[in-house]
Amino acid sequence: MPIASKPEVAVIADAGLGTRFLPTTKVVPKGLLPVGDAPGILWLLRELRQVGINNVILVVNKRSFSIYQDFFARDKKLEEKLKAANKLDLLDEFLSLLQNIKIEIIVQPENIAYGTGAPLKASEPLLKGVESFVYMFADDLVLGEPVLPAMIEAGQWLKIHKTKPVYGVVAVYPIPKAEVVKYGIIHPLDVLEQDKHKIYLFDYIVEKPTVNEAPSNLASYGRYWFATEILDALNYSDDLKADLKEYYIQPAMTVLATKGLMAAVANPINSYWVTTGDPRKTADAWCKWREIETQKSN
Repeated sequence: MPIASKPEVAVIADAGLGTRFLPTTKVVPKGLLPVGDAPGILWLLRELRQVGINNVILVVNKRSFSIYQDFFARDKKLEEKLKAANKLDLLDEFLSLLQNIKIEIIVQPENIAYGTGAPLKASEPLLKGVESFVYMFADDLVLGEPVLPAMIEAGQWLKIHKTKPVYGVVAVYPIPKAEVVKYGIIHPLDVLEQDKHKIYLFDYIVEKPTVNEAPSNLASYGRYWFATEILDALNYSDDLKADLKEYYIQPAMTVLATKGLMAAVANPINSYWVTTGDPRKTADAWCKWREIETQKSN
């Protein structure tokens, strides 16, 4: 089935080992490393709250499972101490999220081959009966204006104005041509003008192309709205790295594009994609957060 009028669930992937941050990630999952005033996972939950998604599946590794459980558990003693010190406001946003969002934490089985699609395979039993869902990577953050509302608006617009079924909407970010070698780059077929956004229809994504091979400068990142049909399409994605038998979403999206529409939306104005994939990029994310906060105070 194509995407529903609105995504019902979100799957957040934080099952990697965070090797670039060792030894810190021995005890702190990458999604709990802070950027600005919040850990990465909280930035994602803020986005989901803005579009009314209240059910979250968080896919983690075995080592970080208990850490995330502790993080999301209520700490009554801490809350009482903060209340006595008139500082409970420090947890206001966090406690509000806990009250309004249901988070189910699951461990990605070690017998599932690695790859960007592996957390989806781990989530498959929990997605039965779901028509469409948001898929997010814990190390891809959006600062400033969130991108999920634009993605949902684009999908809804396409469902009204196009006869072909819509199987997915992804976020893309324009990058300097020299940096296309680091990311998955969409191959646009057409550009549609919506009231607020440009919508790029695409048929495939080239993973880390050379500068000359890149079909555009639009990099896809960890914001996806998929029909659950993507789960079946993952079975055809071994061909990307056949020797490793890894699950990747890029070739699965190519399969969906043969059945209907795959669309992409660039971040709105004042919306910034930052990644916390390594220490240097995390430092850049902190700088962007500080820049945004400084602009707010001026």
